[in-house]
Amino acid sequence: MTSRGSFLVTPRVPGTVNYSFASILALLRRYFSRSIERKGHEDSATNLHFQDSSLVREFDAYLSLLSWYRDHGIFRQETRSSTRSGGQPDWRRTFVRGDVLISDGQLLHARPVGSKRASKPSLIGSLQSYFLRELSIRYGFAPPSELADEMFWNAPLEANPQDPSGSRTLARHVASKRSTVFRGDHLVLFDTLLTLLGVEAGLNGPNGLRLYGTTAFYMVWEDACRHYFNTSETTEIHQLAQPQWKLYNQENSSWHSEPGGEQRPDIAMRHGLFRAILDAKYYFPFPRSRPGWADIVKQIYYQESLAVEDGDVINCFLFPGAIDSEFVFGGYVEISSIGSKKFPHVEAWLLNAFSVFELYASGESRKGSSLSELIRRRDSMTKVFMDPPTLICS
Repeated sequence: MTSRGSFLVTPRVPGTVNYSFASILALLRRYFSRSIERKGHEDSATNLHFQDSSLVREFDAYLSLLSWYRDHGIFRQETRSSTRSGGQPDWRRTFVRGDVLISDGQLLHARPVGSKRASKPSLIGSLQSYFLRELSIRYGFAPPSELADEMFWNAPLEANPQDPSGSRTLARHVASKRSTVFRGDHLVLFDTLLTLLGVEAGLNGPNGLRLYGTTAFYMVWEDACRHYFNTSETTEIHQLAQPQWKLYNQENSSWHSEPGGEQRPDIAMRHGLFRAILDAKYYFPFPRSRPGWADIVKQIYYQESLAVEDGDVINCFLFPGAIDSEFVFGGYVEISSIGSKKFPHVEAWLLNAFSVFELYASGESRKGSSLSELIRRRDSMTKVFMDPPTLICS
């Protein structure tokens, strides 16, 4: 979005339906809010405390600011004041100012100077409140409920953050105060505010640009498919065999174990006697664009890592498709048998992308299990799975 208008880079969603800016915005709001709840599947975000020269996404700064507020509240500047009574003794001031009495060879301070700590409004807290309020409104979220009461105590901003020169002035003040801060959690807040002020100063004006979105839209497709298949009639599968390193120490002839990574399929669910290992792939159009060797092997190994139980395992890639129905079978990939060793095959299914995204953006659950519907469609393809495909000439 620029001061002269806006432009929209739409995802490669198949079909004839045109996605408006409002529909894409609703989709991304849903994705980002779910990302906060599902840490394991969170979209990668810029770490604003250790930022590099990569492009800063403003929404990342908002999430960082919101997280800091939930953990610490509004930033307050701590001050120390001298007092003749109460507080902690300030021995440096006491030695300089206090009258000294000598009794039995000991120094007595009749009027020790104490110090009290107090919190008062600060520029940092005011900027924190400003950006929390403005960015919540900008991206369609309700500001934190306690923010209105806390903002009453904040000092007014001496410059306008939306004005490029005002933003640069405020950034200089924040940078100056940052040089006196040493606590790690406080540094995170200061760096986040500097990032936001840099966005305001550098991207406003006639050529300014404000970014909202993600360059990893495949993760939105994954999460939308996860929501599409996760209903009250299905149960998520969490137990898969996990790799472990067994490391040998030559010095003391001992062994110890370390994790070798984590196996975590996009979607692993159970419905009745069926277990499903589903991998959402944002490839379009299929089959011209399709997964490679690494993805195929990973899906087969997921299936091999399941506990041995009775019942059928459905192993599928899920692609967005320009289709009229909910599911369309697209084929399967297999690894040829060698000797007595046989490998399971991985099926390819196309999903109606518009239906998946529409349900996802609404936040509602699908009426009836998507997995049971896929199983029903799959049963009608039994002959295709049973009969080997004939040779296809190019």
